[in-house]
Amino acid sequence: FLGAFAGLYPFLLPSPLLVVGQTDLSMTNILMGNALPTGNPNNPIVPTCALDDANCATPLRLAGVPLSWAGRARASRDWSDVTWRVNLDWTPNEDTLVYFSATTGYRAGGYGLGITDARVLGANNELVPLDYDAEHVLAYEIGYKGTLADGAMQVNAAVYRYDYENYQDQINQFDPTQELIRDIPTNTGDAVNSGFEVEIAWLATDHLTLNANYSYAQTEYQDSFLVGVQDEPLRPSPLYGVAMYDIRGNDLKRIPAHKGTVWGDYRWDLPNGRLFASASVIYTGEYYVGQIERPLDLVPDRWRTDAALTWVNGAETVRVRGFMTNVFDAPNLRSVGTGDHSTFYRMTGTMLYPRYAGVDVRWSFGGS
Repeated sequence: FLGAFAGLYPFLLPSPLLVVGQTDLSMTNILMGNALPTGNPNNPIVPTCALDDANCATPLRLAGVPLSWAGRARASRDWSDVTWRVNLDWTPNEDTLVYFSATTGYRAGGYGLGITDARVLGANNELVPLDYDAEHVLAYEIGYKGTLADGAMQVNAAVYRYDYENYQDQINQFDPTQELIRDIPTNTGDAVNSGFEVEIAWLATDHLTLNANYSYAQTEYQDSFLVGVQDEPLRPSPLYGVAMYDIRGNDLKRIPAHKGTVWGDYRWDLPNGRLFASASVIYTGEYYVGQIERPLDLVPDRWRTDAALTWVNGAETVRVRGFMTNVFDAPNLRSVGTGDHSTFYRMTGTMLYPRYAGVDVRWSFGGS
């Protein structure tokens, strides 16, 4: 059960003879100072004190002992920065706003405390967490907000660009010293995310409201950064070693280029309240789950249709909603993955919700 100590054990017990016949439990006793290795496969350890010694400070453990690397890994760093923002607004009339903004920001660095790979052995055989540095961004945005058609239509649009320095990402980084891949958060250098967004809301009639939005994003890793890969089915790593890829010029992971939504709502006025029928169609473009652009890591684009029927009483204290999500039961993927040679390159995927329906009721107590 102590597989996490496999990388630490050789440093504490350098002689290969000491590993012969050892089990996880016997290794645990050795590491805790409760036993000494013998090198004899038939009797691999000897207790440091007699089994019947009631005053023994290091009794032999006969069952598993819960251990945590995170509890033993200690480090401390500070990050700080001074940020600024400049915003210019222009309102040529009461129905129009044009703006420009330039903003800086930063995200503090940190440690991969929940990731076993983000640990290294320090100078004194103590575990030290790997850290990553702060991320900085310079963001530009030019936007428009306007009311048209005598106030019946609202249009919002923006063009933006985010320039990142020391972009933070969780990545399969190859460690040439230990010749292994670490799945850790780290800084991958400069990156950019630019694009535009448009949203239109239209009160078509006194009862019908329509809304549509669309966004386009173009992203890129701008610096050279090598990523190690062991899940290439046509290139088994035991035969050919770890495959290395430079991510420079690739898209940032998990960010689709295209996203859009069309939404509608119709209202009926009833003697005992109001009834609303609403529906939406959502589109999400394809994206890569990793930094490498290859078919194995591509999540296909997806569509989803939702619908709901809602009744609200005249006093607006009772709200009853019946809904159906993913009306057409589209088999949409959220993420994909591929195993390595140890799992025979098994492909896996994480699905989004299938079609499901329900009813919820909300009752507000007290007056308005």
